[in-house]
Amino acid sequence: LRFTLEWVGDDDLELVVTTPNNDQIGPTNPTDVSTAGQWKQSAMSTAGQLGSYAENIIFSSAPDGVYTFTVVVGAQGGVSEDAWSISIDANGGSTVATESGVGSSVGMRFEFIQTSVSPSSTPTMVP
Repeated sequence: LRFTLEWVGDDDLELVVTTPNNDQIGPTNPTDVSTAGQWKQSAMSTAGQLGSYAENIIFSSAPDGVYTFTVVVGAQGGVSEDAWSISIDANGGSTVATESGVGSSVGMRFEFIQTSVSPSSTPTMVP
């Protein structure tokens, strides 16, 4: 299971995922032993520096259940907030869900159930 946040701009965005075990993984807590979850950054984002950026949270042994994912603006670099997209990949790399937004997000939910069929493919917004 992999969550990927991508954006182009000058903001420092951060991807945070809360596991079904209620553990958070992100820049301030980059690993979770119970799920083998790991946060990875493709390029260091710095507020005010225009570029293309990506962050991933990858689970090598993801448990079934509901994952909540959010985007947080760590620091805004320009006048407007950057647009972003998140893709969720499972079953060997197949994209099973996507979400997009601008700036910080509210918590979004994704239910992962390991079967021989695809996991739930519709992220839902947390009320």
